[in-house]
Amino acid sequence: MSQRLLRDGWKLRQSPEGWKNKLTSRIWQEFSKKEICAKPGGSWTLEMLVAGIHEHDGSWYLLEHRIPDAQGRVALDLGRSD
Repeated sequence: MSQRLLRDGWKLRQSPEGWKNKLTSRIWQEFSKKEICAKPGGSWTLEMLVAGIHEHDGSWYLLEHRIPDAQGRVALDLGRSD
């Protein structure tokens, strides 16, 4: 997790676990256990999930976003986003 995200109020909830593929693969680094960062915003929290790094002909970070409810269940799944 970057220092900029920490400075902006994001908190690390789960560290990633995964593997690196060849740099020429469709996705260079894939996470079987995604990195989860959370940022509270009033009564809601926004979660950002990092699913991988460096998609060939795509984004550098493969991101998903969601909003959990008070019990931690997904209330709104925004899916893959940038």
